[in-house]
Amino acid sequence: MNPKVSIIVPSLNSIDYIKECIESILKQTLKDIEILCVDANSTDGTLEFLKECENKDKRLRVIISDKKSYGYQINLGIQEAKGEYLGIVESDDYIKKNMYEKLYEVAKEQNCEVVKSDFYILKDGNKEY
Repeated sequence: MNPKVSIIVPSLNSIDYIKECIESILKQTLKDIEILCVDANSTDGTLEFLKECENKDKRLRVIISDKKSYGYQINLGIQEAKGEYLGIVESDDYIKKNMYEKLYEVAKEQNCEVVKSDFYILKDGNKEY
């Protein structure tokens, strides 16, 4: 059975941020997800971290991109995605733990092809809108 949501995480040398990003995705209240981490051959430990996560959680899969292109990485993820819906979380972002559950509920209730959430920009721990 296919997951409800496929989440694509493109990365390149994101070790300073990717741990918080991946943890926020793995802790989603919507458990029926797949996480496609598309890495462009990071050299700072990002790729090793992602491979460790892949070994610990069967929902996460690492895909190696031979090009350092954001668009190319997203397209690789889309090609591999099996979910009913598609999400993208950039490697320097993190998400609320119920984000995909809420978005999925709205999409199903309203019969939407696309749903989008608000976001906050954090600077020194303070929210900016």
